[in-house]
Amino acid sequence: MHAFHSLFQLWKSTEKAADNQLVWDDIKTPTSDRLILYDSIASKQETTPELEDEERELLHKLVVLKLNGGLGTTMGYQGPKSAIEVRTERGNEYTFLDLTVQHIAALNEQYGVDVPLVLM
Repeated sequence: MHAFHSLFQLWKSTEKAADNQLVWDDIKTPTSDRLILYDSIASKQETTPELEDEERELLHKLVVLKLNGGLGTTMGYQGPKSAIEVRTERGNEYTFLDLTVQHIAALNEQYGVDVPLVLM
């Protein structure tokens, strides 16, 4: 996490960051037709065996493609942005790529599938 924070602070000090200031007045709340209420989403406890079978069948057709374009040079980092450490947990630092792999592994374990992760 320290690496990400340092790189972000370095980027904030550049002219490029100064040209990309966030205008908070331009940020608007989404309209109600664009929102999905959390309570309307079925929880895992409400899932039926038939729905799990359907989900598993669809997941067997899924491939996760991660486009790893670009280096972190504009942020002062020498390497791919996906290798920047962004999370610390129990003394371990995790990169964007680590988190992606963990998400795919959890999905595969939860549904008993083998969703491939393709890096480009």
